[in-house]
Amino acid sequence: MLLVSIKGGDFVIQFIMIFGFTFLVIIFMLWLNTNHNPNIMNTNTASLVGKDGIVIEEINPIESTGQVKVSGETWSATCNGTSTITKNILIKVLEINGVKLLVEPKAN
Repeated sequence: MLLVSIKGGDFVIQFIMIFGFTFLVIIFMLWLNTNHNPNIMNTNTASLVGKDGIVIEEINPIESTGQVKVSGETWSATCNGTSTITKNILIKVLEINGVKLLVEPKAN
């Protein structure tokens, strides 16, 4: 870029070169981050999927009520189907739908 300026290059050519170089550096950094970072870790709510918890308020999917405790935090929860999950049953988190956890009873 400095060479273009020294050789009497036009401002437009300098701008295109700077933009192109910046674009290539950004693409390279994104590639480097996604392909060479083995320590990627889920954070926040995504880290709850797959974790175990306990029902602290009966889960009724028809009435859309119930609460569970997972990793020391209380969450609203629901389950698939129409059967309820009673209090003090161990559960596993399947996914997160908005502010509710979709859970299933944990198999012993």
